[in-house]
Amino acid sequence: MKLSDLFFDRRCGICGEKIYEGAVCGKCEKEIASHINVRSRRIYVGTKGYEVRYLFDYGVPIVKDLLFRLKRLSNKDLFKYAAELYALALPENFEGFVTNCPRRGVGKRKYGYDQVEAPCRIMCKGRKGLKYKHLVNRHGLSKEQKMLSQNERAENVKDKFRVIKKDIPKNILICDDVITTGSTVGECISALQKTGNNVSVTVVCLASRNIFPREG
Repeated sequence: MKLSDLFFDRRCGICGEKIYEGAVCGKCEKEIASHINVRSRRIYVGTKGYEVRYLFDYGVPIVKDLLFRLKRLSNKDLFKYAAELYALALPENFEGFVTNCPRRGVGKRKYGYDQVEAPCRIMCKGRKGLKYKHLVNRHGLSKEQKMLSQNERAENVKDKFRVIKKDIPKNILICDDVITTGSTVGECISALQKTGNNVSVTVVCLASRNIFPREG
């Protein structure tokens, strides 16, 4: 126990149980660990397919709780915990630049942070061959994707992303928290493609709803 624990009330970032170190209690950590299963799917941008690596099925209740709290709570310990989870889904021996699908502006203004960017930056620190680089910005207004149909999702994010760097790296890993149809991350990839650079892109996310517009 640290001296600071005597003065600060530390709680599990998921269930709220009293803890003395880390981000989540032993019970929640054990349950989350039991659901980890690194899998690979594909999304398509035009005719080209891209690998999506993910850890969880979104329907698992504790996973939904974790993702909800990452979006709503600016908790550094929880970001570190999420960074460790993202790292589990990294392709073996991957070296290159890591970026993320940017959060909607309304969410970032309301909560003051991007729930994917924060753990991605932490994940890259101290890991040889990984470097975080903010490559894409989101612009314009868009609705939350969760209540939209597949076609509405695609239209909602169409042309909403812009590449902000001129020197785009060739090997890029894009992180996101949840992928459903792949419309959002697909638009990020499309924006990178429009730079004219022949980029190699892999996608890593924490959870998938297992609904994709096309299966490879």
